[in-house]
Amino acid sequence: MFVHPHLSGQVARERQRDMLATAEQQRLIRQLRAASRESRHAATPGHRVRTRIRSAAVRLRPALRA
Repeated sequence: MFVHPHLSGQVARERQRDMLATAEQQRLIRQLRAASRESRHAATPGHRVRTRIRSAAVRLRPALRA
């Protein structure tokens, strides 16, 4: 089947545009999911308290050994 060169170029450009649009949508979805995970993790009750207790324990551990 013969396709006019102008039409085949136009089809290729449209296909590339569609692929770029799909890639952009997927990138935005990944960013949204990452932000959602971060906000859920930060919103966990007591997370900051546990983190501070752990960091204090790590700092005090050498003093307890001496």
